[in-house]
Amino acid sequence: MLGVKVSGPAIAAPPWRDLPERIRAFVAVRFDSEVERKIGAFIADEQRSGDGLSWVRPANLHLTLRFLGDAAETRLVADLATELSAAVSGYGTFTVRLRGLGVFPDLQRPRVFWVGLDSPRLVPLAASVETAARRCGFAPERRPFEPHLTLARIRRGRVSGRVRHIVERHTGSDFGVSEIDRLILYRSHLQPGGSRYDELASFALAAPDSVAR
Repeated sequence: MLGVKVSGPAIAAPPWRDLPERIRAFVAVRFDSEVERKIGAFIADEQRSGDGLSWVRPANLHLTLRFLGDAAETRLVADLATELSAAVSGYGTFTVRLRGLGVFPDLQRPRVFWVGLDSPRLVPLAASVETAARRCGFAPERRPFEPHLTLARIRRGRVSGRVRHIVERHTGSDFGVSEIDRLILYRSHLQPGGSRYDELASFALAAPDSVAR
């Protein structure tokens, strides 16, 4: 079992010694199973073979707070695990509402199909992760953090009409509220059938009073 749960400032040596020198990795949060079920049902209803949309598998739904690289140095990822434990200690759990559909960059040239995320706590949390990553030696992330949950990636110029139809029909769709109670450090494996994620470490977003006890 690769994953380890972190509750203090130090992290156990495994699994780092068993990993290659470089890995594809990112920091993310997951959503409640009921919210994931609703989004999975939506994807199943809209999914069509050969429609030009590459849908995310429901089991892989997550919000990336910081992508660490396609070939991040494992020693830096291990350092970040230690840093994150301290960075999020006392942050506290919070809720996110998942509602509304949209695309990046726009409906004329859609590339990413997403669900909106509504919470004032996401941007500060991502900022804390970014600060920790820079402290460990990762290059600064140049793109601003825009909270969204990716549902599908779109092949250029093929399905803009279909995507517009989906967005217009589901603009007000509400997938519910999810509690966010931990941060997760993942290793990612790119595979023909879709990415596979290994949980390397998780960090409880304990409230300040529970940390003090």
